[in-house]
Amino acid sequence: MVKSRVMDDAYEELNAFFTTNERSVVEIAIIPSALQPEDTLTLQDGINLGVSKKILTQAFLKARQSFFATNHDPDLEDLCLESTRIILLFDPEHLTAANFRKRRIDKIKQAYSEENRKPIAVALQREVDFLDSILTSPLHRQTKSPTLWHHRSYIISHLRLHRDLADDFDFTGSVIQTELGCVFKASERHPKNYYAWRHARTMLTVIIHELRRENTDDEGNTWVYHLQRMLESATTYTEKWCLKNPSDTSGWSFLAFLLQHLRSLDWKYDLITKILSVALRWGWQYESVWAFFRMMLADPDILGDKAQVLLTVVQRSPCGEGSKKKMGSIDETDTETPCMKAIKWIDRYSAPTNT
Repeated sequence: MVKSRVMDDAYEELNAFFTTNERSVVEIAIIPSALQPEDTLTLQDGINLGVSKKILTQAFLKARQSFFATNHDPDLEDLCLESTRIILLFDPEHLTAANFRKRRIDKIKQAYSEENRKPIAVALQREVDFLDSILTSPLHRQTKSPTLWHHRSYIISHLRLHRDLADDFDFTGSVIQTELGCVFKASERHPKNYYAWRHARTMLTVIIHELRRENTDDEGNTWVYHLQRMLESATTYTEKWCLKNPSDTSGWSFLAFLLQHLRSLDWKYDLITKILSVALRWGWQYESVWAFFRMMLADPDILGDKAQVLLTVVQRSPCGEGSKKKMGSIDETDTETPCMKAIKWIDRYSAPTNT
């Protein structure tokens, strides 16, 4: 009886927190049981929630029980939806709960006409806020959950289809900035967050495909012009994050992915020159950084003849001449720095420049 009451109370307290803040992005942390307040089961401060693993487990058991008791009853869909919030907070790989939330979105979309889009817009925004809360909180498993990131990609695809993006460039740009912000924060919580960066690639690939479909260099084409500006903005945003997190190879890989699809050689040259200047000034010997430069300078389609200019700068720098710098960790038994290895790799494997 006592255990059942704890389950009920834990569920009600967590559910009330989610309901009260359903229009906000909250932050949730697992705290030691010793920090649990005497008069409540959770520690709350505005949109911040601390809950012990023990209490979260009790709430999950009640949520799971409620979910399977109500998920086949159309009249109890709201209760079922509420239970999935706690289920996914505890178990981010719970496919049944995630799929229920997808079906709920689809059902709302089918129920309203093109003239009345507000209900689906509200539902999509609340879903994005919920996923933001789980994916960007200091929760190790949740921030790198393939199920939750796939679910987010699904929701964002609906958010795009909900608007006429070809006539709403500002909206498209804001979606990109918001999604990258979520990816960046999740990747700070869990470095080298493959699933977060894959979500970013999926989103940007849609824009890149639009560019390829147009297949024109006509800057007078409004859609193509704005797509290029959006990609450049995303690239600049990512570059700033990478400079703050130089050891994260997933971030550099995503930045390389973006640069490979930008058209302006001068724009790319300026950005890569800036990054190289920082790396050489600080003597970075992170493998991730020099793997990035290796990709940029070895591919003639990225910088063309300008790649040789930057390669010469690297070769003449103390880093290129073999001086070991203090930044980053390298094998003390290895006399070659990552910078030197990158130079050798480029000399050996880079493709000839098309002239």
